[in-house]
Amino acid sequence: MDRLILDFYRELQQKIPADVETALTLRLTNQSAIVALPGIEKTIRGYRADCIIFDESALIDDAKYLASRPMAAVSDAKIFAIGSPHGKRG
Repeated sequence: MDRLILDFYRELQQKIPADVETALTLRLTNQSAIVALPGIEKTIRGYRADCIIFDESALIDDAKYLASRPMAAVSDAKIFAIGSPHGKRG
């Protein structure tokens, strides 16, 4: 998991306690979870999500995006594609 997320969680004054806190997963006692998945299309299948965030989305290929669509459809998840532009401009 991105160190930024864990550092942010650890600095919260009033936070929901964590059941699991690993390099890839932060699961809270209210059953909320943040899971960092690798950018490999085969390994992201089978999850259910309420929110999917693609960081540096300009670098995400179509196969990875399309593999995430079924997990978004099951729960009507929001998908956010964020990051800086990649490529020639101007």
